Amino acid sequence: MKFSEVIIIGGGPAGSTCAWKLKQSNKDCILLDSQKFPRTKLCAGWITPKVIDQLELSDYPNIQVKDNYVNFFGIDKKLKSKSYAIRRYEFDDWLLKRSGVDVYHHKVHNIKKQDGFYIIDDEYKCKYLVGAGGSHCPVYISFFKAIHPRNKNYEVCCLDEEIKYDYKDKACRCWFYEHNIQGYSWCVSKNDGYLNIGVGGLFKGEKVDIKEHWD
Repeated sequence: MKFSEVIIIGGGPAGSTCAWKLKQSNKDCILLDSQKFPRTKLCAGWITPKVIDQLELSDYPNIQVKDNYVNFFGIDKKLKSKSYAIRRYEFDDWLLKRSGVDVYHHKVHNIKKQDGFYIIDDEYKCKYLVGAGGSHCPVYISFFKAIHPRNKNYEVCCLDEEIKYDYKDKACRCWFYEHNIQGYSWCVSKNDGYLNIGVGGLFKGEKVDIKEHWD
């Protein structure tokens, strides 16, 4: 059984940043993720200046600065804030490699607490366990789902596509409540000729077919 003082489940930006900071503090740490990186991630892919500052991203090579344009009920508005476009396929992999910790490709099925330690699938053991697995995080499911259930009325549903397309736009564009959607759609170009388009919404339990909005 593999032992580490800290095990992080989930290799996205939260998990990899946690691992990076623990490594800087000379803590024994490993990371588990069900997917191999780089991997496709459903996400528009833009970050704020605060993220760049807090994650110390001055060395990250593939950020594009964008003006923000939003459309509310047919009215266009340019925002004072900037957005910074990244490809999650590249960004998450870069953060994970920067962390410097050992990463294990493992899909977690069972977690139990025994004698002050966490046992994961009888293969991994740790004193401290960090859940960074997103919507279906096994740490949340194992220990917190029953006492802190998520409100089904506030689940976000989204669809997006990142395609190789030679289209350049200096703006990140968002449309809110277009065609009565309970949310927004977006279009943002990335480095190296990629374009990300998508639609997402907070449907508050209504039976809305997001594929219709996508079409």
